[in-house]
Amino acid sequence: MYLALHKINSTEITNLLSKFNINIVELNKKRPSLKIRRIAALAITRHLLVTSGVLSAIDAELVEIKHQKSGQPFLKHPIKQIQMVISISHSGNWIACLLSNPDNPAGIDLEDSSIPRQYEKLAKHFFSDEESKFVEKTGSTGFYRLWTAKEAIAKCKGQGLSEVLKIDLGQQLDKLNPDQLFNIIIGDEDYYISQHFQDDGLIYSIAAKFPF
Repeated sequence: MYLALHKINSTEITNLLSKFNINIVELNKKRPSLKIRRIAALAITRHLLVTSGVLSAIDAELVEIKHQKSGQPFLKHPIKQIQMVISISHSGNWIACLLSNPDNPAGIDLEDSSIPRQYEKLAKHFFSDEESKFVEKTGSTGFYRLWTAKEAIAKCKGQGLSEVLKIDLGQQLDKLNPDQLFNIIIGDEDYYISQHFQDDGLIYSIAAKFPF
């Protein structure tokens, strides 16, 4: 499993994007456009494929990111088959690209909790009663802990937002443990989740079906 986690306007990513002729003003926006985020994801993924030793620099330059009808991304090379599963997440100026083995695909979701959101209303509308009560007690941090875990699981399964909203963690709230690997059961399936917080408000979760 290989992870690249960056701010789009960081020096490293700005250098990677220089070949795409991206206006630096676009990179400094609080929420870059979808086009900019997709180009950034491509640049970061190509770089990650090289630094992880999956592809040579020459081959990585030919890789494109395509999407299934469900919205799930996949890697496309004109000649080679790339035996890696990709998961992408972005929030505000943050972007993450995660590569994993197809035998144990992983999903990632990140959220910038410094961005103002009506999380209590969102919790009441989309979460179960137990989850909503958890958010009332724990505030925005609790909301993002639940949301990123749910979305990481859905991405691991190759499913979209509609499936995220069906996941109920209300009976397993005691398992949520930041910075430690923990197990969540969805139906008859086990998922292992690693959840992380950063001082600048970034929260992200990684989910896979087997320990990683």
